[in-house]
Amino acid sequence: AGNLTFNDSTTLYLKAYSNNTINKPTDVAGQNGNAGEPDWKMQLGLTYTNDPIKVNFTARGVSAGTIDNSYIVCAPGTCPVSTTDNRTLSSTLYGSLTGAANRVPGEWYFDIATSYKFLIGDNTEMEAFFNVKNVANTDPVLIPVVTGTPHSYHAINSDLYDTFGRIYRAGIRFKM
Repeated sequence: AGNLTFNDSTTLYLKAYSNNTINKPTDVAGQNGNAGEPDWKMQLGLTYTNDPIKVNFTARGVSAGTIDNSYIVCAPGTCPVSTTDNRTLSSTLYGSLTGAANRVPGEWYFDIATSYKFLIGDNTEMEAFFNVKNVANTDPVLIPVVTGTPHSYHAINSDLYDTFGRIYRAGIRFKM
């Protein structure tokens, strides 16, 4: 009994190229830093409906990427001079693996939404709902930002990563 529906909205960024003819041309596909798009953005949904009940599970995710595609990762003592267009990062700055200094992990977030419809009288349809966004209360991914000095700090790309944590929402909708 009831209906089961699966939804998938997946985007693969092959290129996100810009050239304003003033600055160096850039391709920010695969760049999870503050000004880019991940290689993959996914949203998967599974909905079960059996009137008057409806339950929806959603998974939202982004793939791993780079802090910035123009960064050059090199071993200490072998790095070229860092420039505004091509900053250099020591391979030991954030991890011992080559390339770890310029990597940002991907992440998945899970949501659940439930609702129950009922009638009051002959003309009023009501729906009570309860939703939980980011069920696992997964923290956002911290992105190291190079400041040009030996120090760095962490930022969060709020376009890609959940910055609110677990959110509960409940209410009643009605039609007359």
